[in-house]
Amino acid sequence: MHHHEEGLLERVTNLVGLVKAFKWTWVAGAIVIGLFVSVFWTRMYIQDTRQIANLAAANAAQAQQLKDLQAHPTGATHRAEHRRP
Repeated sequence: MHHHEEGLLERVTNLVGLVKAFKWTWVAGAIVIGLFVSVFWTRMYIQDTRQIANLAAANAAQAQQLKDLQAHPTGATHRAEHRRP
């Protein structure tokens, strides 16, 4: 009975030793994964904000074009006015 307990204790000690040995591996792995995920998400976020900015710029340009068209319904008459002496 006593021998069995020693074997169990030995196994637990070995397990603890393994965990201690691999602890830094787990820590390093977690850090690497964390960095990778944060970089990945940052890139995704930057791409999204760029797309949103581009869309906003395009919308603004379109709105400006519409305003210009409304202000001068026909460019031809506007140009003709300029040509008048």
